[in-house]
Amino acid sequence: MKTDPHGNIVRGPVAILESSDCLAFAGKAHVGLLGVHGLVVVQTPDAILVCDRAKAQEIKKLVNVLPRRLR
Repeated sequence: MKTDPHGNIVRGPVAILESSDCLAFAGKAHVGLLGVHGLVVVQTPDAILVCDRAKAQEIKKLVNVLPRRLR
């Protein structure tokens, strides 16, 4: 995927100011990032994930601790 001059990758209605090395995927709702570094933000119809980009490989740990009804 293409990155902007600050290393951000976006898909959907995302506005980024003064932020770098972020990955943001939005669905219908708008997502705004201001003054952050190295975040992953993913919005789906039923959930929102925000995590440090360095921890993205550990998302499965989070899924495993969520109650079954939230998975």
